[in-house]
Amino acid sequence: MTLAALALVIGSSWAVGDDDIAWMNQHLDPARHRVGTTFKVIGYLTIPSLVLDPTRQLEIGPADLATPDRLLAACRRQGITHLFGAPDDFDTLRAHLRLLHANSASRLGGVRFFREPPAEATSVFEIIP
Repeated sequence: MTLAALALVIGSSWAVGDDDIAWMNQHLDPARHRVGTTFKVIGYLTIPSLVLDPTRQLEIGPADLATPDRLLAACRRQGITHLFGAPDDFDTLRAHLRLLHANSASRLGGVRFFREPPAEATSVFEIIP
């Protein structure tokens, strides 16, 4: 049984919306791009990524997440070229972002193990150089 089939059996996709992951895998280049995300579960993404939560990684600390300027500088320092999250997760950085992909009904997996995952809006932004 494939992982996708197993996910259907247990009622969870195990990953953030399959459409979003597929879009990033198809349109971003793993050799040139890196994704920063506010989602904790991003399985199947073939693009290098970093969860923007200091409890899940060591590259960007709490001080870097405290202000928009520091977050933007930290993303650039760590080679993050794109941000992925809810549409309003990066409102304070909008002047430095270009919306590339929006999904108003993404299925966020891994949230409820034996129930249908909720539908939530998601967005992929490019950090403008």
